Amino acid sequence: MPTPEYQRQWRQKNKDKAAKYMRTWRAKHPATALKCARKWVEKNRHKTRDAAMDWYNVHREEFNAKRRKARKINPEPIRERERKRVRTYNPESRKRCYEKNKDNVLADCKEYRENNREKINASQRKWRGRNSKKYIAYMVKANRKWRKEHPEESAKRDAKHYAENADKKRKASSEWRRKNPELRSVYNTRRRARKAGGGGKHTVAQWIFRCELYKWKCFYCDKLLTKKTVTKDHYIPLEKGGTDFAANLVPSCLKCNLRKNSKLIKRGYFISNPSQ
Repeated sequence: MPTPEYQRQWRQKNKDKAAKYMRTWRAKHPATALKCARKWVEKNRHKTRDAAMDWYNVHREEFNAKRRKARKINPEPIRERERKRVRTYNPESRKRCYEKNKDNVLADCKEYRENNREKINASQRKWRGRNSKKYIAYMVKANRKWRKEHPEESAKRDAKHYAENADKKRKASSEWRRKNPELRSVYNTRRRARKAGGGGKHTVAQWIFRCELYKWKCFYCDKLLTKKTVTKDHYIPLEKGGTDFAANLVPSCLKCNLRKNSKLIKRGYFISNPSQ
């Protein structure tokens, strides 16, 4: 029986005979031929992909012309086939193919963008309309990342934008403070704590919980409070090392808050000491 080496040499010398014999055999045994071909492709996937890409680079114009013609005749089946191919594409093969043909891919992408700018913009607008929440979340994340990586440019851009829209900014800021008094209070106390060096932070829900815990009564004089009359007090003052965590917050009326100032006093202090 001929050895594998001898068979390879014979096929190399007699390519036409070998090809003819294989065509005849495949015609007689189509199922077995397909099974063997799939098995070989699975074992040599990178070879087939690389060979296909080499062939495509040589016959690019001819292949693309045929594909465009077929797409015009049967757009939906081809589009679905492309989607399926992209979904099942091997990431490693994709990466290897891109690295091998990076210059061609980038050149093709650039040429396509230049020739189809309006089409791309329309498609992007359509996608943003369908996925507005996803797009906003992505833009917020990207903007935060950019600001973190470029603090100086970000500050310059913000200053320029504010200077150009100062009146609008002030009006919007005033309107926001009027509509969100609780959030404004949270931000203000957080800023004061940060400046004092105590740190810490809390949410509006945590602050409301603290008010409910003390039954909406002033911590120092037991006066009944509402959302409009309550003020936020740090039990251990920020100046004396207190934090802005919810555990250090107590509800207080404005009068007691001003009288207490930066002192450290007990609950109900102004009930037993009204003159102080």
